[in-house]
Amino acid sequence: MALTFRPASGPAARKRRQFLSRGEIVEAAAKVLARDGYDALNMRSVATELGVQAAALYRYVDSREELDDLLFDHLMADCAPELDGGDWRADLRSVAAAWRLRLTTTRDATRIALGQVSIGPNIAPLMEAALSILRASGLDDDDLIEVFQACTLLVHSFASAEASYRDLAAKTGAGGLRYAPPRPEWVAEYPMLGALAERLIEPPDFDARFAFALEALVAGIERRFARE
Repeated sequence: MALTFRPASGPAARKRRQFLSRGEIVEAAAKVLARDGYDALNMRSVATELGVQAAALYRYVDSREELDDLLFDHLMADCAPELDGGDWRADLRSVAAAWRLRLTTTRDATRIALGQVSIGPNIAPLMEAALSILRASGLDDDDLIEVFQACTLLVHSFASAEASYRDLAAKTGAGGLRYAPPRPEWVAEYPMLGALAERLIEPPDFDARFAFALEALVAGIERRFARE
């Protein structure tokens, strides 16, 4: 995942009386997202929320992609938790848990593509905390970057899978999700799939699964540092 640092300021306003700010636009976008979801979020819906024409937004935001970028950073404000600082493992668990919680409790936050967001002022403290924790684990720069990227993808992938599952479950109503058992010919050809089919399709325990994956990452860091 490649990240870029956001410019200190947006595009210069054209010669027209200033009556909006980037902050107001992002706040309005957050309201649209929370109320109506990501599919309803666009420059027109944000403009309607503000009571202006969509063209007025382009004086402060270049594109819909930039709006997503600014919005994602806004959604991550104050996400970095207070850390004990005594054990990098415990601190990494705390940061990862806070990161995941923000993504899973903010409607459609995972719909914003991770690959198009930049490093803004709200997500920077969370990233700084994660990088400092990994430095405390003893990793060198090369390994630290790779582990940080893996941790980022781990958190976002789990949050995205959880959000998608819950959305699909909500759409199916009270009956919940239903899965058909594998056909006999599948069981014969793929015995492992057949043997574990019921376990594979049972409702996921996202908390337990995330904790397992995070512990695997921690164990990998420990082994890497031991070799070095």
